[in-house]
Amino acid sequence: MLTSFISLSASSEDVDSSYKISGNVFTSDGNQAGNTFIKLIPRDSVQTGGSGTYEITDVVSGEHIIRAYFLGDGHTTSYRKIFVNEDMVLDWYEGHNWVTLEMFDSSGSYLDYSPTTTVKLVEANQSKSVVNGRSEFGPFDIGEYYTLRAYYGDIDHSTQYIHFKMEGSTPNDFSLKHGMNSKYGFITSSNGDAMPGVTVSNGTFQTTTNEDGFFLINNLAVGSTQSFTFKSGNVEVAPPLTLDVVSGPGWMNISASENVRYPDSPQFLLETQTILNSMLPIEIDWIGGNNTLFYTLTSNGEKLYEGFGESFTFDTNESGIYEFQIGASNANGTSNSTQKLFLLVIPEQTSSDLWKSGMSWDYQIFYSPVSASLDVDGIHNATYTVIGKEKVEDSFGYQKDTFLLRKNDEYHLDREKSYQWIDSDNLWPLRTYWEDDPTSSSYFQEGTLGWNLTNEQGDKVNIFDSNGKMYLHFNRTNIIGVPGHPNGYDDTFNLVSIQRGVMVDTPAGIFSTTYITITDSNDGVISWELWYNDTVKNWVKKIDRLPGSHADRVEYHLTSYHIPLTPQFITQDGANYISNDYFIEWSTFKDAESYNLFQDGELIYSGNLTSFYIEDQDDGNYKYELYAVLSSEASIRSDSISINVTFTPDMPLFVTKSQTIKYGKAINLSWNYSEDIIWFSVVAENQDGVKTEIYNGTDNFALIDDLELGQNRLRVKAQLSNGKISEFSDSLFITVVENSEELPTLSPIFIFAVFALLSIFRSTKVEK
Repeated sequence: MLTSFISLSASSEDVDSSYKISGNVFTSDGNQAGNTFIKLIPRDSVQTGGSGTYEITDVVSGEHIIRAYFLGDGHTTSYRKIFVNEDMVLDWYEGHNWVTLEMFDSSGSYLDYSPTTTVKLVEANQSKSVVNGRSEFGPFDIGEYYTLRAYYGDIDHSTQYIHFKMEGSTPNDFSLKHGMNSKYGFITSSNGDAMPGVTVSNGTFQTTTNEDGFFLINNLAVGSTQSFTFKSGNVEVAPPLTLDVVSGPGWMNISASENVRYPDSPQFLLETQTILNSMLPIEIDWIGGNNTLFYTLTSNGEKLYEGFGESFTFDTNESGIYEFQIGASNANGTSNSTQKLFLLVIPEQTSSDLWKSGMSWDYQIFYSPVSASLDVDGIHNATYTVIGKEKVEDSFGYQKDTFLLRKNDEYHLDREKSYQWIDSDNLWPLRTYWEDDPTSSSYFQEGTLGWNLTNEQGDKVNIFDSNGKMYLHFNRTNIIGVPGHPNGYDDTFNLVSIQRGVMVDTPAGIFSTTYITITDSNDGVISWELWYNDTVKNWVKKIDRLPGSHADRVEYHLTSYHIPLTPQFITQDGANYISNDYFIEWSTFKDAESYNLFQDGELIYSGNLTSFYIEDQDDGNYKYELYAVLSSEASIRSDSISINVTFTPDMPLFVTKSQTIKYGKAINLSWNYSEDIIWFSVVAENQDGVKTEIYNGTDNFALIDDLELGQNRLRVKAQLSNGKISEFSDSLFITVVENSEELPTLSPIFIFAVFALLSIFRSTKVEK
């Protein structure tokens, strides 16, 4: 694959001109790639769309960071540094990146071009001379290791080496300076496993080993003596090492004397959800793994709990968004849960609010380009339902009253969740949150927005109560919880205009609306068009040209809306639960003194709360109806909802680690499980594939002394008190060896002594 960096000649008259970067995008095998975002940081991205080409204009000379994000081919990224002083053609290949470098003399000045001062990418056997002190190699596979060798032929024929892993999410850019060299290597445990997270330090510089156990410390003075330490947490995993830095390769592989074991990452058993203040307190529980000494639970960065338990009772008097993280710790460090838990605590609503819990709006959403959508035509149908009201902080730091909406998209998976916090005055989003179904990924997205609307005098105003010229400062930060995916940021100044009585046609009907346009003051582009109707109490149409997603433009067309005149469930109709414990929730109904909740025609709750907790539910489909009981003793019935429960038990989790034992030796097996059980069953599978049940009982431990020689694969499953049987656990491997295999090598002296004793014994026996 040829390097894709080509300089085109620029006119000598255009010394102060800006330049152009253009090129193509390809898949890893060289075919045209799908839609790809090319971003010259910090400018906006350009898209290749279906053409496979891009162009960025008005680029000033100098160093820049540029990024390719392959939306249509694996969601991978490639970041690299470039130096622009001419028009450039820069092609990109998915899964590949460049290494860039600068070479300096001992005084720190760029080295000039010379055929005898070169840099070489050893694995590719490619050598180059630097131009203006710079050079590059690529594109090469991301995730592979490569070696740079600098040769200072014009100075003293010394060499400098750098070994590195090609990254995609950061530029691979290095400084090479005469008189300096590197130390690098892999740290492995006593049994040969890679050791990530080990801190390597010489007292001045420090780095941490990556997932392969690799480290690199660059630009150490040749001729100096360096002392290195190797620690994981507070544990010294290898003795300190002192050595001299010399010219040439800088390998320094370390075999650790300590086999550091980190705790397994714990996992929340509770899922992200909304709850009313009246539903608190709530039990937050989790399950841990091996090598755990204690747990630490934090909420919004503050420690709530530290101890040995696997649950915590959370209570608060304040509504808001509570973000929880659980970490497991031992002497070597801490492992956090891969997925956070969010609880959206909301207060009861007042009767004066514009929106009430249970109100909902259905929209047909059009994405452009269609590649930004899961639908082949770029069309989604989604419902937005009011859940409650709470205060949040916008991106400008102001506390705002908001309505909390739940979004249900036809393409959402069962446990996928999406929420929006809408400004109660201007009906613009101030917060957004999305998380994927845990069975699909641990990805999430969290947005914080600000809409600072002022009149000509600079006073804050409400969009629906104002006339005349208005100005809007818009700000948004999108945190994208996808590995390698860049976060998003927007900050614009805009002009706002309003027209009243504008008719608009939608699938839900023809409406008289307040029409609002928001125009970017910088480029004159209309970023938003909004049509509001008083009867619908929401936008009946929206066009968003700054959606903060992979789309260039998103349109919303109202298809129907529901303003309830009957009690409304907040629990989603048609929800599928894999837990047999769950809440049924409903919104407050005006003038209701109490509520009666029916399950399949049977009264299961009567009282003045707005939720009911159901425990140990059997599998099946359940129909719920709610009656609001008024002071006159009259009852108003809700529409019914259906909930499907398919309880899926968790698997047991072995505490015992895989290991090798001698034949005939007993091993104590143990495992964790949080449900009520009738029995546990442990099955051993020998190296011939024969399976045998070696334990059946109610204890979560067993002493086993009859495993067969060779490798034994052990798994455990449980039958619960409700009759459900879990899946088998992850495998535990116990290798049984003959006693002789573990004996130490016998020394010649020991062997001689044994033979001598045998000779004496035989002589004695003959004499007798």
